[in-house]
Amino acid sequence: MSPFLVVDAERSIAKVLADPAASRWLKGALSSALDRDPVDAERDALELRRLLSLRLLELELARPLDGSAWEPEP
Repeated sequence: MSPFLVVDAERSIAKVLADPAASRWLKGALSSALDRDPVDAERDALELRRLLSLRLLELELARPLDGSAWEPEP
């Protein structure tokens, strides 16, 4: 692997962790992932992405046709 890719990844991670606009959830998840085996962390992140994408799709398909906003059930 090119050392430039590793340096860029580390720089990108540091930038997100230092960004005041980045969510606390993202920063926490990223910090937690850095303490794990990178292969396992990536595998879990991809599964999380898949599940959240499915949820978003379901919500978009269930959106009222009148254009009103979706609201979660209580």
